[in-house]
Amino acid sequence: MASQTKFWRKFNQTHFEKKIGLFSLAETPFGFFNEHDLFDLLVKHAQKKLEGRRPTALLRMSLDGKEIPINSDFEECLPKKADQSFIQYNKRMEELLGKIRYSLSVADLYVESAALYKDLLVAAEQMCRSVGRSQKRMDFQLFIGNYSRTLGGVHKDELCTFHIPLIGRKEMRFWPSQYAKLHPDLAGLRSYRKHVSNSVRTSTGVGEVLYWPSDYWHVAESKGDFSVTASMGWWTGDALRLQLNQDTEKILVKIGQDRDSDADFATKLRTEVSRRAQPSAEKLAVEFLKLKSSFSFWNPPVIVSGQPGSQAHLWPSRLFPVFLFETSASAGYLICNGRKLPVRLTAALRSLVRKIQSGRRVSNSHDSAKDENLQKALLFLYRNGGLGKAPR
Repeated sequence: MASQTKFWRKFNQTHFEKKIGLFSLAETPFGFFNEHDLFDLLVKHAQKKLEGRRPTALLRMSLDGKEIPINSDFEECLPKKADQSFIQYNKRMEELLGKIRYSLSVADLYVESAALYKDLLVAAEQMCRSVGRSQKRMDFQLFIGNYSRTLGGVHKDELCTFHIPLIGRKEMRFWPSQYAKLHPDLAGLRSYRKHVSNSVRTSTGVGEVLYWPSDYWHVAESKGDFSVTASMGWWTGDALRLQLNQDTEKILVKIGQDRDSDADFATKLRTEVSRRAQPSAEKLAVEFLKLKSSFSFWNPPVIVSGQPGSQAHLWPSRLFPVFLFETSASAGYLICNGRKLPVRLTAALRSLVRKIQSGRRVSNSHDSAKDENLQKALLFLYRNGGLGKAPR
């Protein structure tokens, strides 16, 4: 943990939103990725996607640069349990497709695995301590295939990115934002020969980590060699401010549709703002705390299934902070791991949250079982990592 802290502190000083960097995997906190575990998760996810049971994570596929729908018509193009590995999957795809190049990407695969999610949280928690928390989101993606160019060509994302090759090499080309501003035709190009002399090309292999800031335009390149790359991104921007702006726009649009005189406009505005202000503020506050409680990861998985059982005490975890948000004197939300639970604000519940936030163990005795509100809160926190069976 001390080595991670040292890495992030130095990274913040030298690279974060400043310049491209190439690091040894051993000096970064990303050594936990296991290609075999990730392949098994991808197979599981692809099957759920075909069955319509996994709408939250994003699976995309392209053949020769053209995106195809993920449905039963292309089922043979998805990884299967019988493939057993990324290498064998690629071998089957090359036999199936011949000279056709393919790419497969999946976002937020951690929805399938609490273990992977916790590993990502450890890295994100340390990163947030050094560079600050993303006010929009953190994400995790896998890029797989033998494609020659990124789907969509040269582009810029609203996130600073880490690429960790698991198989093969990841070839990338970059342009600074100043150059792209002077050459707006760069956006979306798949053939960009005239711009190559002003670019920077990187080649990252297994055992290395590539980083680039959010304002760099980029494209992945390949001669058709197969690669698998894990990616973690820290999104820039402010999702809550965007939501607030959208809510304000709704108010102005609604009032603007009325044909009252100017004298009535201020009255109508005050009435509409009063009607919307409190619900809007509560919604923003709850969403902010949900984001904060998951270190800005969206759609986190349940951490533990089942019940805490007869364990006498439960212990809080720094990876899963707990918040209590009051919506009235008697009601509110308990928030943990990106989720919220409606609760009654009793003295027992307030005491529970104070103990958790101060790092003290809490009772899981039969007395708490008699309090339905408290028992519901304990189960919610246990399943979402806020409480565990051992000190963490």
